Amino acid sequence: YVDIPSGRDAKDKEIFNVLAPMPISQWGHRAPADVSRNHEVTCCCCIGKGNVQARIFMDRTLISIDRDHLQIFADMDNAAGEEPIEGIEFSLHATFTYRANRHREVSRIRVGHQILKCDIKAGDKGLVNGVIALNRNLIPSITTPNIEVTYKVTICLLYTSPSPRDS
Repeated sequence: YVDIPSGRDAKDKEIFNVLAPMPISQWGHRAPADVSRNHEVTCCCCIGKGNVQARIFMDRTLISIDRDHLQIFADMDNAAGEEPIEGIEFSLHATFTYRANRHREVSRIRVGHQILKCDIKAGDKGLVNGVIALNRNLIPSITTPNIEVTYKVTICLLYTSPSPRDS
């Protein structure tokens, strides 16, 4: 049986048949998403401040939308950077694409985020663990001829803006 959270009462149950069990490799894989990119850091007037290597990975491929969380790891390599990283913002964005006849409309919203303070000095490395709580009203990822819902995780590195120097 399945306990339906939005059922008429707390004892609402439905009988169902399992057509095929989900293989453990689909939901139990430790690093299903692993992206590594090199980013050039610039300050005002596009003055170069070195490079930061960022590797983002997540611990599983499948999440339950209702009362679950998305755990994200950011492995930051600031060895070639000249400025300290003072924080990281993890965000989860949803993209809704609607198609009808030859018309297409796209809507993007941020459905969750977390800002974490960290202190990764120039020349150092650090691992930051972020957790985004998932709203129970999220729409699952779907793809149909008329509607497509996809999700994307982004990170933003936070630096202190340079203070004016006295001459």
